[in-house]
Amino acid sequence: DKYITDLKKNAYTYNEYGLMDPVRYVPSHNEYEMQISTINFKTTVDEEKLVDKFLESFLPEFENKSDYEKVLGVYSYLSKTSSYATEDGATTALKGRHSPYDVLLTHKHVCIGASTTFQFLMEKFGIESYIIDHVAVASETVYHVTHVYNVVKLEDRWFIVDVTSQNVESSMLVSNKGGKYDIKDFKYLGIKISDKSYSELHPDAIKSFDIDYDKYVKLADKIVSDAEGKNDKKELKDEPEEKEKVEPSFSKEFLCIISIISAICVVIVYFAKKA
Repeated sequence: DKYITDLKKNAYTYNEYGLMDPVRYVPSHNEYEMQISTINFKTTVDEEKLVDKFLESFLPEFENKSDYEKVLGVYSYLSKTSSYATEDGATTALKGRHSPYDVLLTHKHVCIGASTTFQFLMEKFGIESYIIDHVAVASETVYHVTHVYNVVKLEDRWFIVDVTSQNVESSMLVSNKGGKYDIKDFKYLGIKISDKSYSELHPDAIKSFDIDYDKYVKLADKIVSDAEGKNDKKELKDEPEEKEKVEPSFSKEFLCIISIISAICVVIVYFAKKA
């Protein structure tokens, strides 16, 4: 039950979805084997500590801000400082790109990473939101997801937030005009997405969040670099040190005495054998 999610449930908090990447379908199997290699932990304890260290400086930027400003700030920061992973599929899968560590500290994500990181920060601010799967196929044996995004509640209305799209006008606190997002995606919540976007309801709302993006990108890079440096030093410290080889050194006088003694010993042995 830790890995296979309820097919009827499609709205997740960070603890339900973000700490673990659940298998979103029954593991593939045949007569001889079952493949469960998709079960994948997202972050390590050390990575979580580095994220906390980053947040110590980052979160104060949002003090005394409205809930709308917090959503705008988080959306803007994630979309401007983290880019969609473009490695080959195998590399992206191995690296995950699913967690706040990936998005905030290494500046790479896939849609799961963007949505879980957004959810992670919304929960820090106490703003009601959920991670939502775009379900392409759902049956008793197949659960196929093609995209992951968020829904957020502001002023008693629900809006869609899709960080991966990286376009504030078309993807932040928007309605579902045109049916871009399938209504079945959030059916579990029993909610109705607002028929108007937040910007339509509040045309005078600010469109940009005042924050020094470069400052926090550099901070993230430094935190990761310092951590890697400490790990390198620890590995060197853990390696057994090779004792320095000390070459013996003898004075000429000492060598001369040794030679004389050796010669005397040879003479004594010779005459002893003669006798």
